[in-house]
Amino acid sequence: MTAVTPAPTTWPAGPAPSIRLSGVSKRHGDATSGVVALQDISLDVAPGEFVCLVGASGCGKTTLLNLVAGLDRPSVGTVEVATAAADGSGAPTAKAPVRQSGGTASAMLFQDSALFPWLTVAANVELPLRLRSVGKTERRAVADDLLDRVHLGGFGSKRPHELSGGMRQRAALARALAQDAGLLLMDEPFGALDAITRDLLHDELESLWMDRGFTVLFVTHNVREAARLGDRIVLLTSRPGRVAASFPVGLDRPRRIDSAEIAGLAAMVTDQLRSEVGRHAR
Repeated sequence: MTAVTPAPTTWPAGPAPSIRLSGVSKRHGDATSGVVALQDISLDVAPGEFVCLVGASGCGKTTLLNLVAGLDRPSVGTVEVATAAADGSGAPTAKAPVRQSGGTASAMLFQDSALFPWLTVAANVELPLRLRSVGKTERRAVADDLLDRVHLGGFGSKRPHELSGGMRQRAALARALAQDAGLLLMDEPFGALDAITRDLLHDELESLWMDRGFTVLFVTHNVREAARLGDRIVLLTSRPGRVAASFPVGLDRPRRIDSAEIAGLAAMVTDQLRSEVGRHAR
């Protein structure tokens, strides 16, 4: 298996991409003393694709997620995000510096679960539904179903502090799915968990993704995790972040993170990552 060249990703005629970044650069601060976090990023993510972003610390992975989420704006270039719900319908918005219109285009999951501590687990999951004015009976039913899907049935009445770290991340995943977004943005969501809990959550996320068909853009420092989960691994250079290489993951699912195939792909990606880090250090 070999990496493809870092040219912009393009797709054949068919469904429009869920995400399209065209010539995107991001500078923090002014033109003289500011820091360029991303430079000339062009990347398409197909509907339903699971793309993992890897790279050294400070290469702009989280900045890229923030741009896609609409939490920040690019200094140069355009970010287009489809407004599709999780059923896969919808199309990218018109070109603009950042544009997300219509319903909920994306949901975001962080390393910290970011649950509201004064709410019960069920109330946390129901919150996106309340904001959409969904009736009480329906939102309770949806929350119960989502908590069952992430193996938290019976824990809806608990407060976040009564759950383990892995359980809180499951609850946060259920809340993200309650937004019925076609795009899930994940910023090292399992980075603070132990290996066994992380492996179980890999299985649960993969099952939900395959069942519901949403698109995933997943940031991780763990190259094996990227190989375990992704359809494609995109490697960013050290700051400023550019697309250095894209590795298609042509392995059957379900996968095991300790398999020889995952280890081999992870080793190849890690070798190129080390090369990028070494080039930056020089």
